[in-house]
Amino acid sequence: MNLSFILIIICLALNIVFLILLIKGRNRLQTISESFHKAKNNISFLSELAHLNVRHNRNKSERVKNFLEAIKSFSDCEVSGLIFIKNSKQPSDIKSGSPENRQIFWERSDVILSTEIEEDIMKELQEKFSIMAEKGCSINPEPSNKIKSLLMVPVYSGNTVIGGLFLLNKIKGVFSQEDEENLIIFSYYATGMIESLELSVRLNELSGSDVLTGLQNHRAFMERLSLEIERAKRFSRELSIIVIDIDNFTKFNETYGYASGDEMLTKISGVIRRGIRTTDLAARYSGESFGVILPETTAEIAMIVAERSRIAINALRLDNPASPSITVSAGISTFPHDARNAMDLVDKALQAVYLAKQKGKNRICSYRDVKQEFLMRG
Repeated sequence: MNLSFILIIICLALNIVFLILLIKGRNRLQTISESFHKAKNNISFLSELAHLNVRHNRNKSERVKNFLEAIKSFSDCEVSGLIFIKNSKQPSDIKSGSPENRQIFWERSDVILSTEIEEDIMKELQEKFSIMAEKGCSINPEPSNKIKSLLMVPVYSGNTVIGGLFLLNKIKGVFSQEDEENLIIFSYYATGMIESLELSVRLNELSGSDVLTGLQNHRAFMERLSLEIERAKRFSRELSIIVIDIDNFTKFNETYGYASGDEMLTKISGVIRRGIRTTDLAARYSGESFGVILPETTAEIAMIVAERSRIAINALRLDNPASPSITVSAGISTFPHDARNAMDLVDKALQAVYLAKQKGKNRICSYRDVKQEFLMRG
């Protein structure tokens, strides 16, 4: 009797051990299977990135956008972005960490996003990017009021930080160690893209004109503005500038494609060029912004010129009959009333653009409107 009982206990114990080993083996097989599928997905995605690296060579912005869309989807986040530093090979004082040097550093940088973000989030990204560039390593800061999660890694060329790649707001949970490791791998692909973009910027600067629109570029605009201001000082004349920014252009590109966006930029540049005198200058100030220099022109006349362009741009359509209208917001500043040097005059015009955006877009404001708004709020 006692022997039988002992045998039963031994059998039960052996069954329990066998069952435990079976469960562990099953879990182990499941883990191996999941790892296999994850590795397979990673290999497939990296292969797609390699294809992206050779496709769209003639349209660099579209190539970068597709790259960002791919890693945003892969990483399950709301926004992905690429920051590249123009003239990154030049020495920078970013290591000193002063607010002034950080601002200069940021002004030398361009940001390309998978999805448009708010201006205050962009300002926070500016601070985080400067910290990352100083440290030279990835950062995963604590959540803030605007940013619930952020992962940012530096992009290197040799030993030089030439930009940053980031993921914003994980849809489920927070960014993991695996997300960081993947983003570091993606940064190697970003190196070639940034170097290609930097080459385009340098070629544009050397030529003085924008390749896509045929207008003058940012550098040529600022050089000409400085010369015209000196001339206006010498002869005691007025001088006005207009900064024209396309409304919701990121959404337009996402909806109709970047080739359609390029087509619209070309059409808008034609409208602006036809609406000014031969003594004026039109330039592509930045990606979706245009600048116009109007020598010997008052703010009132500049307003008429800007309004004429705004109406004409609103009437533009793509070759596709179903394409929508597009709107612009514009800002005007005038020498010597609003500012007495080129940088300040542009800054005042940009403040007027921001006011036009705040008031509902598709309109024109002058820096005089900015001052009145400030007095009313004060």
